[in-house]
Amino acid sequence: MTQTPERLTSRQKRIEEQRRKIESARAEQRRKRVLWLGAIIFVVAVAVIFAFLANRRSARVRRSIAAVVVRLPIAGLLRRYTLAARFARLTGVLLEGGAPLLLALDDVLASIADPLAREEIARIRDRVHDGAALHRAVSEGELFPPVLSRLVAVGEESGRLQEFLTRAADFCEDRAERILARLVALAEPTMILFFGILVGFVALSLLQALYGIDAGAFR
Repeated sequence: MTQTPERLTSRQKRIEEQRRKIESARAEQRRKRVLWLGAIIFVVAVAVIFAFLANRRSARVRRSIAAVVVRLPIAGLLRRYTLAARFARLTGVLLEGGAPLLLALDDVLASIADPLAREEIARIRDRVHDGAALHRAVSEGELFPPVLSRLVAVGEESGRLQEFLTRAADFCEDRAERILARLVALAEPTMILFFGILVGFVALSLLQALYGIDAGAFR
């Protein structure tokens, strides 16, 4: 049985109306996703800016963050070796250039921004000023790894402090690179799992939205 032109026109109108509803619903879903994404980016940006400003303005906040970092299982060890390498490298370069030890420690103190490292170097400088040997002053602290004080002791006993400070810096930098590689290896499966869950959540949300649109359009 053939359909009359009036019926065909009415059916085409219903199909066109349903198509417009589907497109409108999809556009609304896209608009909502963009708004949510923009809101999340805005909140994250505000949080990062706030933390950055608080970190710059408050010495107590900076010290607290540094103290937390050095107490972390692997990242803390990485931070300790990195700071030790920087301290040994700068001190060795300054001594090799002819600077006295106390003046070199003052310059190193002015060149390092980490609050814990600055406190440690200031303590070492004061102990050296009071007459203590550099290796003993270093060994009395808890920030730098013990290998630094042992290499400094060898350098002082042999009269080649600059050379052994450079060796200590090379050793600490090598250890820091190895720790960083291990940290990346440990973090990689966690990152893969996290992004897999995130992608799965986004895909599930899109599928639910599409099925909801199709189901609502043809009611």
